[in-house]
Amino acid sequence: MIRRHRIFFAMAALLAVFTSPLPKISLAADVPFPKNLLDDLRSKDQSIRLSAVQAIKPYRELTSLPVLERILVVDPDTGVKIAAAVSLGQLKEPASREGLINGLLFDSSGLVRFRCGEALSMLGVNRDEKQAFLRGLEDPDKRVRYISLHAISSKVQDSDISLIADLLADDSTVVRELAHQILSKRGIVLEKIGDRYRMVK
Repeated sequence: MIRRHRIFFAMAALLAVFTSPLPKISLAADVPFPKNLLDDLRSKDQSIRLSAVQAIKPYRELTSLPVLERILVVDPDTGVKIAAAVSLGQLKEPASREGLINGLLFDSSGLVRFRCGEALSMLGVNRDEKQAFLRGLEDPDKRVRYISLHAISSKVQDSDISLIADLLADDSTVVRELAHQILSKRGIVLEKIGDRYRMVK
């Protein structure tokens, strides 16, 4: 029931981002900024939208975050959404965590989810981020599983062991090896069977 409530509120937040108008962007007076940026973000031309998203990167004002978060949700082009995720990570603003968590958990593209996870890991891993990454361990995309496992590698607790142990038989070699490394550092005895591992009981 708690998980259902969390998903409901997360989707409600996404809907709010989807329906809200693009905000004005407040920038430092000494930083040049293209006046037509907001128009470019609405362009039907994917290459123009991509360039506009990339143009936001140098600006660290918090008011640019809702623009990037909305693009991450509603833009139809995967490349533009990836650029938005990368920009959110480079801004390194704590306020971008929620948008990146939503992207990691709910985007339909594995590559976008991976880039959201990558950007999120750059901001540090607190409780909410860790819970999102733990869910990422079960993602169908191996890149998402890897970045999720890497992000929590220094935050592993006893309650996380079973989830990580499941990755000892992962289809991806890099995921298996990282899971092996994390568990071995915690003193857990493992044995190798073929190209897979398992815990020794």
